Amino acid sequence: MLTLRGADRFENADGELVEVEYGRSLVTRAGVQQSLRPQSFECLLRLLRKPQQLCTREELLEGVSTDDGLAHCIRDVRAALGDKNRTLLETRTGIGYILHVAPWEISAPQAANLSKSETAHIISASVLYAAIFALSLLIEIAYEFDKYGNLAAWLTPVVWTWIFVTTLASFAGLHATKGHRAMVRASCSFGIMTLAATSQWFLAQQFLPDTPVTMAGFQTLSAKAAYLKDSIYGIVVGLTFLTAPYLAVHLSEECGSRLSSILGDSRRRLLCGLLIWFGICLVGTLLGMSHLHDSLRPGPYLSLFQQLSWARWVVFFLFGAESVLWFGVQPTSTSGSEAEDKTNNPPQTHSGFRPGTLLLGGVILTAGLVAVILSFVPKTPIPHRCFVSDAGLHVVDSSGHRCWTKTFKNLTIRRYENTATGGQWSLIKDIDEDGHLEVLFSLYCEATEPREPGRLFCFSDVGVLKWTFLYGKRQFFGDKQVDESYDGYDLALTSADGRNLVIAVANHMRAALSRVVLLRAEDGTLVDEYFHPGWLYACALFDVDRDREPELVLGGINNPGPGYGHPALVVLNIPFSKKVGYISVEKSEVSTDFRDLTRGLELGYALFPKLTLFAVRQDCPFVSRIRVSRNEEIEATIFGLAGTAYFTFDRQLKLRRAHPGDTYFEEHTRLFREGRIDRELSETQLNKWTVRYFQTAPDGNSEEVHRLWHP
Repeated sequence: MLTLRGADRFENADGELVEVEYGRSLVTRAGVQQSLRPQSFECLLRLLRKPQQLCTREELLEGVSTDDGLAHCIRDVRAALGDKNRTLLETRTGIGYILHVAPWEISAPQAANLSKSETAHIISASVLYAAIFALSLLIEIAYEFDKYGNLAAWLTPVVWTWIFVTTLASFAGLHATKGHRAMVRASCSFGIMTLAATSQWFLAQQFLPDTPVTMAGFQTLSAKAAYLKDSIYGIVVGLTFLTAPYLAVHLSEECGSRLSSILGDSRRRLLCGLLIWFGICLVGTLLGMSHLHDSLRPGPYLSLFQQLSWARWVVFFLFGAESVLWFGVQPTSTSGSEAEDKTNNPPQTHSGFRPGTLLLGGVILTAGLVAVILSFVPKTPIPHRCFVSDAGLHVVDSSGHRCWTKTFKNLTIRRYENTATGGQWSLIKDIDEDGHLEVLFSLYCEATEPREPGRLFCFSDVGVLKWTFLYGKRQFFGDKQVDESYDGYDLALTSADGRNLVIAVANHMRAALSRVVLLRAEDGTLVDEYFHPGWLYACALFDVDRDREPELVLGGINNPGPGYGHPALVVLNIPFSKKVGYISVEKSEVSTDFRDLTRGLELGYALFPKLTLFAVRQDCPFVSRIRVSRNEEIEATIFGLAGTAYFTFDRQLKLRRAHPGDTYFEEHTRLFREGRIDRELSETQLNKWTVRYFQTAPDGNSEEVHRLWHP
């Protein structure tokens, strides 16, 4: 294969200028183009390889199959060169031919040295290509970076350096094999890159685990197998966008094979094909990454895995775009010596695209890809709902996609699944008005022994812990002291004195004692507290006294000791110690109460009657839900195993109406027919469903309180 670049020029015996253009397989004589068959042009190239020297028949027959074919080629060559007298191409009968021409001298430095742009392309492409392998290695161990971080610290630089050096070696192989057949040059370069990728995988697999590291909703490969897949993809990418375009440019500039002539005419088609393949690769990898990221399971290094995946995609985009643009602006042929007079040298021909056009196309392509990236990049999910499993707390968005997960051991799942008691164990609101949602979560771990005290956790919208609050507090209750084992049952948000506040209702795990706390939303600092003799299950905010500031209405049960107690309703000001206003209802006087425990902070306190059905069934009913209706009425739901009953109050806690639920009515009727209840549930009986009011929480199990309904 000739190492001359561009074209050769000489004069024939008639003084006509003959120019041989290698890239186009064309001979121009006296300005008239002479097209040659591929075999005839190959024969001419072999003669030009040895000007003024004998070119044997055996050498010429390498490109021609038969003697008759060779004779035909010689006739074509003489016709194209205008060698009518057979003096330009001398025949040595039975031996070979001599072409009596002296091609114009071409400077050796121009043919051998690399231009600055070519050198920059080789270095930048090699750096990006090596980065693809290094990032792939990091990705495959990112999910357990705490375990394999030390391995990555030294193995990743080794992989990058090895791929970078061997990629430069593959370019050196292309230049070292100039003058050889295209297949030899391609095999040399491809072989170096393939061996380099294979050898670095053999090194890496000695240290990578045989088990899957990346956790997703489908079966993932082991780290070794996954990195082998990445290495194969890397080889394909390198051969497609690095070696093949570079080899095509140099073959189109050089002569000596049919491949070079084909490439010279097809640069535009090659560039278009490369652009299409580049776009397919970009979109395909985006779709694959999107599917993988949606299926990933939560882990401490999930975000690191996603960031590395996007970093590798960006590196691949830069690598491919740089290679495609470099290929697009390369000339298809050069004229000869740059020292030659420009009037004797035709202008260089390019691939059909001007650099400005390619630059504009690159800008448009980049803008389009940025838009595609923005549509695929996972946006920060907005927490919408919480649920609990054995793995812990899961926060999802409105579409059900996972936002984040927090692991808690020994969670009592049934507590979170129980909706009968009302209340809420989680709350998603912007509690401190900083423009970001917070997630409040009450921890309930009944299964632990000793039982772990309950806590209230406040997380940011991305799962960062902002503060915690321990529900429990050692407190004297009667003649004994109870520990801090409390669990949260309900949450609410309010504001007072210009501060955002969190209301949390917690019940003791063993003692019949409840604690209601008022916390600063920004840091969880305790503002105020209220203790109640019996568990509280529900709360609501309602402007009871029309002072344009809401009061806290609590519902539960008053049963501080042995017995079934009475359902209870409590009204507190906010803060609780700010006892301003009153509720004008007739209050019953009792000799015993829990003023020392409650501090007498109640604006209003009401006990419900012990309904006949609940008493017969030895049930322990309580206020499970409190709701403020559109008519500005307080609706309280009394829940028991035998059924439910509903009581409605006005602003001053005066009872408006009461009625049983369907289940209560049916069960009462059944027991009446069985003779276990002496009265049918009638309107007269419903009128006896009265409520008693107190200054503060009494003892709901005392006989004195019981006689208020049954004198």
